[in-house]
Amino acid sequence: MNTDTTIARQLGRQLGLQITNQPTTQNTTTRIATITQTHNTTVDITIDGTTLTNIQATPETITANPGDRCLITIQGALAIATHLLPPATGASKWTTLQPTDSSWKQNNPPLAIRKDGGMVTLDGSISRTGGFQTGYVCATIPEGYRPDRHTKTPNHYFSSQWWVIGTDGTIRCEQGNDGSSNPIYLHTTWYTA
Repeated sequence: MNTDTTIARQLGRQLGLQITNQPTTQNTTTRIATITQTHNTTVDITIDGTTLTNIQATPETITANPGDRCLITIQGALAIATHLLPPATGASKWTTLQPTDSSWKQNNPPLAIRKDGGMVTLDGSISRTGGFQTGYVCATIPEGYRPDRHTKTPNHYFSSQWWVIGTDGTIRCEQGNDGSSNPIYLHTTWYTA
């Protein structure tokens, strides 16, 4: 057993003892946790760096996705995942980008962006009838998500091909000419202006 697993188990035991050793007359305590997995009537959570499994859950928290945050209500030895919380300030879900024209086709996963605070991540796959040529723009990133300086990234299928995310939001092929309609996969992160 590695050291990380041993430490995690020790912390879990300590937290469990703290929860179960609280007097039953103590007031209710509410904490924030991250859901790691859902089951039929319970959820697994991470709280203060410790994973706890099979925590009672309400119908709302059963519908959560891994990574969603929730409130944990603790009273004595009872802990219940009660409410889902909205994403952290500045966090958002993936926004799929619209291709420049009908020659471009979104693949799986589609080309999308996500903003967390001032950091933006571009991820996804796109293809084009007739292939990719230098200067072709596959999509434009909306204002508020654009980088503070040009960002360059290779695509993950053709190592000779580079793509630039411009401060104007364009995602364009900078280097490499490929006549195939094979999809490309792009992934990069930048900070907004």
